[in-house]
Amino acid sequence: MNKLLILILIFLPTFSYANASIEEKLFVEVNDAIFILGQRVKVCKEIESQNKPNNKTIEFVKNRLEKLAPILAYLNYLAIERCSFSEKTNLAYSLLIAKNNTQRLTTLELIKATEKLNFVLDKASQSRFDALNPELKEYLLKSAFFSKPFNVLELYELASTM
Repeated sequence: MNKLLILILIFLPTFSYANASIEEKLFVEVNDAIFILGQRVKVCKEIESQNKPNNKTIEFVKNRLEKLAPILAYLNYLAIERCSFSEKTNLAYSLLIAKNNTQRLTTLELIKATEKLNFVLDKASQSRFDALNPELKEYLLKSAFFSKPFNVLELYELASTM
């Protein structure tokens, strides 16, 4: 009996260390996925700063400003989502794995905060976009300008002052 107790006492810290190591690995993987997504968002922002509307696009928006103004931010959101899709997918997988395999409070808080910041959807804007006629939606989604991130405020100002 004493030998069994001694063996348990010898191996117990090893199991505790292994569990702590797994928890730390999960936390680091989530942090890395957040960092990689952040780097990709920077690239998307750079694309946004270089994506300038031509006169045809400005005229198109000007002629439909009442319909398009409420959804311009949503269109930009969709473009950023497409720009950072694989990084966001990797983040979602990391969060899912960590959420189901961790008990450490700091990791759980990181997961909750990250989900709040990265996986929200403006349902009002989406419903306004869905209410557009199919031809207009298809044009907007396939347009060279609207398919990449763009400066919403700049486009709105150009269309409203032209």
